[in-house]
Amino acid sequence: MFRSHFLPHSDRWVASREDILAGLAYHRGVASNIFPLTRRARREELERIDELLEAASLPALPSNVHLANVVVATRDEEVVGAIALEVVGRYGLLNSSVVAPEHRRTGVGKRLVQTVLARVSELGLREVYLLTEDASAFFERHGFRKVSRERVPGEIRTTRKFRDQGPDTADVMCLRLESRL
Repeated sequence: MFRSHFLPHSDRWVASREDILAGLAYHRGVASNIFPLTRRARREELERIDELLEAASLPALPSNVHLANVVVATRDEEVVGAIALEVVGRYGLLNSSVVAPEHRRTGVGKRLVQTVLARVSELGLREVYLLTEDASAFFERHGFRKVSRERVPGEIRTTRKFRDQGPDTADVMCLRLESRL
């Protein structure tokens, strides 16, 4: 496939620029089938995100979440997962974490969390909170810890998500960013 060759009296391979670019394109194609690409969502992808959330019986994306704080995971250009960050003062609240059923347990959720936490770091937020009824173990693997509702800052407790969509049965979890530095 490639016209590379070994340099005599050296431990180096030489390939043409075209061969290198072709190899990168090949590996990107293979990698996109193995590893999800995560990035900021585009406006035209919001409908697909809402479809994923609805299929998982989760609430739609909050209307006040800035598009720059919505992360998607894609495979072959198809959105297969998403997570949103609501910024509330010095704190963050994760919303709408979802992965398509056929892509669960493949690293998609892990990549989404890593990417949204990078965004949290960019914004200089101190703590990130979330509510979950069935994913506590997953988020604990990413450093989140269960906390009592009383410990949650007032700014987070007054959000619509926390007030209206946070049933008493949901675990409240927190990640302190200072502890990750």
